[in-house]
Amino acid sequence: MNERSHTICVRAKDAAGNLETSLASDTLVVAISPVSITLFNSTSSDYNDTNDITPTYYGQATNPFANVVLIQYMVEGYTSITWTSNGVDTSGPGTTVNFSFTISSGLNQGANTIRVRAKDEAAPNPNWGDNSNALMVDVTEPNTNLPDYTDTNDTTPTYYGEAKDSFTNIVDIKYQVEGATPIPWTDVDTFSLSKIVNFKFTTSALNEGSLSAASGRNQTNFGLQIADYGTLKLEIGN
Repeated sequence: MNERSHTICVRAKDAAGNLETSLASDTLVVAISPVSITLFNSTSSDYNDTNDITPTYYGQATNPFANVVLIQYMVEGYTSITWTSNGVDTSGPGTTVNFSFTISSGLNQGANTIRVRAKDEAAPNPNWGDNSNALMVDVTEPNTNLPDYTDTNDTTPTYYGEAKDSFTNIVDIKYQVEGATPIPWTDVDTFSLSKIVNFKFTTSALNEGSLSAASGRNQTNFGLQIADYGTLKLEIGN
């Protein structure tokens, strides 16, 4: 039979030649395709770099011919997060089931692979489907190096520096000058996304005299670091 809904009818005839007029029937759905699973969140169709060690996943499992009755997840390489349906919230059972789960055990920093599988109610051998997501967890702030600059008669000095991150790309670098002629947070020159970025920027005209250094502060969340170097304050983040 093809994969679709079928109606099976049965009737009987006796020795006298009487043919049953009220048929016995049954509707049978043949489902042989695997369950389709999509992973997504509220802002994109996939998960990428994150500083969240307990991310929440959202998804949808579908099979047009049979109800999806079980959804499980696991994280490869973690003995404590093997296939489980514990904590998986679903809208099912149904042919389309929305689901979500939070990895509460906490992921390690670095590359992680999250897998999700689902099965339908087809008997005697249910159809399974699975999907996976490669997730980079980065909870370490970037590090920036800005060489010392001596006193100068250049009122529009150009600075060069290097920003590094061990796990994910540097995506944003800004600078700020505080003092008599403050310069608000300003993007450095365009650079290519990479874990190691060489950057430069040229300030607008500065007044003669000493510029006060900004007070240092750090935010330890992934992808954001604010640091002071002399009269300049650099921000790195996303």
